[in-house]
Amino acid sequence: VWGREEGPSAAATAEFVELPKPVDETSDEAVTQHNPVLLLVHRVIAQAEELRDRLVDFTAWVMHETRVNLLRQPEGSAPSAGAREDLDLTQDRFGFRMLILLLSRRGGLFAMHTNRGEVVWKRFLRHDAVAAVAQYRQLPLEPHHLQKYMARSEVTVKKLLVLSEKAEAHVRHPLLAVLQVQPTQPWVSPASEYTVLLKLSSPSGAILSATVVPQPVVHAFAVPYTYHVGPELTTSPVLLVQRDLKVLVYPWAQ
Repeated sequence: VWGREEGPSAAATAEFVELPKPVDETSDEAVTQHNPVLLLVHRVIAQAEELRDRLVDFTAWVMHETRVNLLRQPEGSAPSAGAREDLDLTQDRFGFRMLILLLSRRGGLFAMHTNRGEVVWKRFLRHDAVAAVAQYRQLPLEPHHLQKYMARSEVTVKKLLVLSEKAEAHVRHPLLAVLQVQPTQPWVSPASEYTVLLKLSSPSGAILSATVVPQPVVHAFAVPYTYHVGPELTTSPVLLVQRDLKVLVYPWAQ
């Protein structure tokens, strides 16, 4: 008859994530980084344009709220699809525009826009982790099979980490969700604990990679330095400590 989806009100933890810089801003900084005068002029002009845009947005918001009050629309109504598409998912000059990641008690991950307060994207990490284990064990991935796997599993979110990666002049902050999958009833053989590492794109929520470790992990924490994992990519590593005190480094060091 009706359904209710768990929302951000049941959040257990929250993280702030910086958005990527606009492409034109990255190229301008590359040109002006060797000339302090040009860099100062460039930043003053850019901040003036940013202030102008914020005044325009504020005026549009006041007009929208006035129309809503006059038409007596109910509060808390769902935003239109057009409003969500208009969200700017790039970094502003003052650092106010960010994403707030809310992790719920049942494994729901919500990304909220700091300027508008709207949900940009959402994922159900419990479903994603079970699907990753099923794919790792080469099991059927049809929806009715995944529902059966989820009903027979206990999934725990061990850690939610914000990474820092740099490719050429672009800096991005993907997410790494560390989850523990424990089959409560046999649907995989052997029925042991699995650690799932889900790497997500912070602006879109898309899964960039899914790694399954057929052993439980006790602790996971990011190391405050970066190292090269490719010819043009540096990232912050994550240490995974297992029960036998064996330490794994993610991404796997070559």
